Amino acid sequence: MRKVEAKLAVQATENLELKNTQSDRQVKMEKLTNDNETLLTRNKELQEQIIQNGEYLKRHDIELNDIEQYTCRNSIRLYGVNNIDRNTTSQKSIDTVVNIIINKLNLSITARYIDTAHRLGPFR
Repeated sequence: MRKVEAKLAVQATENLELKNTQSDRQVKMEKLTNDNETLLTRNKELQEQIIQNGEYLKRHDIELNDIEQYTCRNSIRLYGVNNIDRNTTSQKSIDTVVNIIINKLNLSITARYIDTAHRLGPFR
């Protein structure tokens, strides 16, 4: 009888341990389920934000293109300018353009009206 009681006590202890393990696993499962739901919600928010950012970038890309096109309307190209120095700076190019416009076109202009000037094409 003692053997049976001992076996029953061992089985009762094992049964209690299994219930505790099951309870612990159920708590962990609920926590993981909640974490998963939180991550799914955050994922949806981030996907919506990506879509909004893509639309924002498209709009600004169009605006930037318009601005770039507009700035090209203020550009001029001068042909036949003698340039011997391969190391001409932007400021020297601006000064050259100002001198050509003043001397050849008889227009009043200063360097502050020119954003930038640079040489195009190969040296000859």
